[in-house]
Amino acid sequence: MKNKIKVSLNSLISPLHPVLVNQLAVTTLSGYLKRVLGDNVEIFNYCSQFESFPRMIASLDEDRPDIIGLSLQVGSQQQMAEFMKGMKTATAGWPKSPLVVFGNVLSTFAYRLLLEEYPDVLMVIGEGEYALEGIVRKILQKKTDFETIPNLAFIKDGKVIETDRQAFDLEQSGLPSFDYLKEVKAGEGHVWIEAGRGCNSRCTFCSRYPVRKTQWTPIPVNKVLDTMETFHLRFGITHFRFSDDDFMGTDSPLGQPHAEEIAKGIIERQLNITFDISSRIEAIHSSKASPENNLRKEKTFELLRRAGLTQVFLGVESGAHKQLKRFGKRPSVDDNLMAANKLDSWGIQVVIGFITIDFLMDFAELEENILFLKRVGAFDEDKRIFVSDPLVTLRAQEGSAYVKMLANRGLLLERDGKNYMMYNALYKDHRVAKVAQAIEQWHRQAFPLIYALKNRVSKLSMEKVPSSERKVLEQLLNRFKTLDYEYLIAVGKLVKDGLNLKQLHEIFTIKHIDLVKELDAKLSLVQEEESVEHKRWA
Repeated sequence: MKNKIKVSLNSLISPLHPVLVNQLAVTTLSGYLKRVLGDNVEIFNYCSQFESFPRMIASLDEDRPDIIGLSLQVGSQQQMAEFMKGMKTATAGWPKSPLVVFGNVLSTFAYRLLLEEYPDVLMVIGEGEYALEGIVRKILQKKTDFETIPNLAFIKDGKVIETDRQAFDLEQSGLPSFDYLKEVKAGEGHVWIEAGRGCNSRCTFCSRYPVRKTQWTPIPVNKVLDTMETFHLRFGITHFRFSDDDFMGTDSPLGQPHAEEIAKGIIERQLNITFDISSRIEAIHSSKASPENNLRKEKTFELLRRAGLTQVFLGVESGAHKQLKRFGKRPSVDDNLMAANKLDSWGIQVVIGFITIDFLMDFAELEENILFLKRVGAFDEDKRIFVSDPLVTLRAQEGSAYVKMLANRGLLLERDGKNYMMYNALYKDHRVAKVAQAIEQWHRQAFPLIYALKNRVSKLSMEKVPSSERKVLEQLLNRFKTLDYEYLIAVGKLVKDGLNLKQLHEIFTIKHIDLVKELDAKLSLVQEEESVEHKRWA
């Protein structure tokens, strides 16, 4: 009797995000299934970042899995279509067709659209541990009553069935599998781990809450530390990025102590690693908190810094009062400024998450945002404060409250035909719409290079002693972002005065080309100097 189920898990990555990373969703699932099912399951992991599509399809015929899972990230819909077409051909002659399961972001938020295209596929909504475990157990029992398995959607008798939602018990967390860790390290990629799930905030633009539908919940400290220690000792990983929406567990009585215990554990185990986190403003500073409470936060971040914290992605999002309220953000503009400057003064790099334009803003709010980026010092070379991208326009995401806000105002349009997750919409203010249109045009032209620069600088930031290349790239990246900011200011002024933008775009295109030439020249010089130095030591 067959007592082992073969599972092929395939991570499909958007070509728009080429940075090498370990696929946390799939490796977490793999680690969990191996722990709870033991010898009853055999798992094969593949990732489109490391394997060609022909190789991934060929592996199906080699492995002959009973279950084929696709982890679908935003922007991976074209890869999904290609994979499904290749899979259909590869499995056509099998005695029994494999069961296909979709998971991750697209499955969670677009399962009804996906079921229209793929009615025989099981869709995982939210977390996948209990869903995939339940599916494997049913196949072992030769049953197909999937209605009893949580977090699924599928078609039965012509109707869409949605099973009960159930959050994963994080006490059951453990080591992820190690697939592609060596390749990520060799390619100077990013290694993601998690210390908790969920978030206590309900930002209107965010669609993360439906993934778990719970408040912030911590993963036991020892389990987090064991993962870091194993990755460090076995694979030489020295820098980690926490995937948590809010590492600090803001508003939870367990949040701050949890972060402190992780920091103490890193120090006690002498791991000698560095790490990045994401945090809400209130975890660093709040004008509504007592002086004693804010001092405690400072001490917590000092402990984290001593443990290896190098960078905080800070959810500022806006420098305009009305926009903050519309986004459901509690901190004030001054709180945002204070939190960023405190981290900078503590020697921790700050990357600001910022939504410069949204559909419901008026022109005065846009002007406030432009001013805020200057006030916070996002382009000052003597600060550790950076804006991830000064030209972000909000995307109306499926699952967010913002989509309902647009619909209530009659501004929501059809879903983006190229993207299952996003909606098109109208702008409330016609002048904001003109600025947004100009930014989109500029962004398409300028962003690919800036994105590549950001990723290279991010890799080089792990160096203990900054290299010449890192110094050059950091300076040039800041100048490219400053050029973006200057373009935003100029567009805003012209739109406000009702003037044409064509000549402005041409002027800034020339400036952009000149910066590219300077970048090329300086990198060539760095390479020449390194070559001379290498020969001298040789």
